[in-house]
Amino acid sequence: MVGAGDSQIFMYAGTEVAAREAERTAREVLDQQGIEAEFAIDRWHPIEEEWRSPDVAMPQTEAERQAEHQRLEDAETADALASGTAAFQARAELGSHREAVALADKLQGEGYAVVRRWKFLIVGANNDDDARALAEHIRQEAPSDAQVRVEPAGVRLPFIPF
Repeated sequence: MVGAGDSQIFMYAGTEVAAREAERTAREVLDQQGIEAEFAIDRWHPIEEEWRSPDVAMPQTEAERQAEHQRLEDAETADALASGTAAFQARAELGSHREAVALADKLQGEGYAVVRRWKFLIVGANNDDDARALAEHIRQEAPSDAQVRVEPAGVRLPFIPF
């Protein structure tokens, strides 16, 4: 698969061997055209959610995976604190406006900053784990037919760190 940016071309491959072959082919084509380019091979790191060199070892044990996950959560929290806005949110859709008002009042009484729009509530969180815990708390407090989900923050929300 090939994609492009303003001055970059991105080639995606399923293996490092395939990536190196794609690089070799791209170098040949660009050389024939007299075009100079810089090349880098990276792979997606699913826990840290960023591109890394293939030389960076992937976590092998559960403890290593958990440590990397915690680094990601800490980085998300630091970014949220620095910007003063939530990076994630728990979003609830309730059956009625009355239910939304009641749940919003309850959550605000617990110290959460709640945005309420008719039958919808949005509560910001500083990282994905906190948003999941918040969503679970909302599920326990909300009527059983409420739809609650976690998502990246789509609006600038303040959050209350917990």
